Amino acid sequence: MTVDTSGLYRDITDSARSAPGWVQSAFEAWTEYGLVLFGLLFIAVWWRARTQDGPRAVAPALAVHRLALLTVPPALLMAFSRVFVGVHYPHDVGVGLLLGGSLAALFVLALTGPISTITAAMRASGGRAAVRFTGPGPARQP
Repeated sequence: MTVDTSGLYRDITDSARSAPGWVQSAFEAWTEYGLVLFGLLFIAVWWRARTQDGPRAVAPALAVHRLALLTVPPALLMAFSRVFVGVHYPHDVGVGLLLGGSLAALFVLALTGPISTITAAMRASGGRAAVRFTGPGPARQP
């Protein structure tokens, strides 16, 4: 089965060429630097998750459902911008969105247990770096 999205690609890139310069510049900037926003969101969720009481709360809190409301619209805009600036075809970004979303869900399910174990061990160690990374927890008894 082949998917021909060349017509859609041409429609989008033709509209991009006829768009005002500031629109083109905005999409180019978003395409280049939008990943910074996703990195900052990840750091913010990690920072919040590390203050949770149980170590099991750290892993799933990295994929909180409310975060989806913040990340899905910019992710879709990022996908569109990649086509708009002409660096990907529509089917490229569509498959990327499906594959990325599926793998993210699988990784959260598969890694929640191991991350919880590691977090509990790091918290129990009482080490300064461990506490900064995983948040406060019961300190190791001498």
